[in-house]
Amino acid sequence: MRLVGEGAEEVRQWLDNPVAVPGGVVGTDPFRRWGPTIRWTFVVILAPIFGANWRPFNKRDVVVTDLDGTSELYREGPFTSSGAQRRQNGIVEEINADGLAAFLRRRQIEESTIGPVTASSGQPSWMQEVAVSARLWWDRLRRSR
Repeated sequence: MRLVGEGAEEVRQWLDNPVAVPGGVVGTDPFRRWGPTIRWTFVVILAPIFGANWRPFNKRDVVVTDLDGTSELYREGPFTSSGAQRRQNGIVEEINADGLAAFLRRRQIEESTIGPVTASSGQPSWMQEVAVSARLWWDRLRRSR
């Protein structure tokens, strides 16, 4: 854990490259698309194939937390490692210029949906079709025994 700025509490262990800004901390965090079981299974199976220097989860999110790191205020990503660093620097500049409250409010307005929300077409995706086909095949296989 690293100390960020004067008087700041320790930032949670998962936050990398923390930068203190007025009212919070901006850092990077590994992108967590899948649960830990799937991630570690993936690593254990593929690490021997790709070698010791392989980085399986190179994607990162940029995270804004409060000063003590207990509540996440904003998350954006995923980015590559260099892209996350550039975006983190941009967010730090915005917060230093306008303040944390103005930054969060602007993001809330930019990400809101105005007007009608588009609904799905009702057509299943190819992955849904594959999942249904596999489930039906498995059920038929079990019944035939």
